[in-house]
Amino acid sequence: MGYLNIENDSIIYADTLIFIYTIEANSDYWELLQPLWSKSQQKEI
Repeated sequence: MGYLNIENDSIIYADTLIFIYTIEANSDYWELLQPLWSKSQQKEI
C-alpha cells in the first residue's frame, strides 16, 4: 500500500469507509489515513 499525498487547499471527496476505518482504528488503514485527518484539523483541505 502506498502513501496518501494531499496537496494543501485540495478538495477531498470521502467515502464512508474512511470514517468507519478511522473509528474502528483499522490497522490496515490507520497509518494511511493520518495525513488526511491531520490536514483536515489544520484546515489545509
